[in-house]
Amino acid sequence: MTANRTWVTGLCWKCEKNDLQVLWIGPAHSDDHGTAPLYTCEPCTQRIEALIAKYIDQRYAAT
Repeated sequence: MTANRTWVTGLCWKCEKNDLQVLWIGPAHSDDHGTAPLYTCEPCTQRIEALIAKYIDQRYAAT
């Protein structure tokens, strides 16, 4: 798992599996419901990290 982060047992908001080690990755914002803490499990966190890296690579390649 990712170092220097606090993992807790709970629900992954991406894959919706429960009783997993999940990581708070930031707030989720909803126009209808306000703000809630967004947690993801390790595989979902890694996938989001990969998507962020791809976005950044494409963003800088375009400039």
